[in-house]
Amino acid sequence: MSARNHIIVNGRVQGVGFRYFVQNEAVAAGITGWVRNTASGAVELEAQGSPRALEPFVEAVARGCFLSRVSQVDRSVIPVVDGDTEFHVRF
Repeated sequence: MSARNHIIVNGRVQGVGFRYFVQNEAVAAGITGWVRNTASGAVELEAQGSPRALEPFVEAVARGCFLSRVSQVDRSVIPVVDGDTEFHVRF
């Protein structure tokens, strides 16, 4: 059983390697989806996987990477995307 989350991360999350941190965490957890910067300075992502894998992944995203400072994470459940097989950075 899979679930998919739409997540917006605010704080110091651009220009610090945050998208690649998210990608590495996703690949390690077996999560599929994508991540990208937004014009507002946030990072947006969609993550799909088992609920058991999504929870620690979202916790890692909320902690952030070494140079980031996450101030807020907004998370919502969205429909699963069939055929999603990898996690990638969008530009």
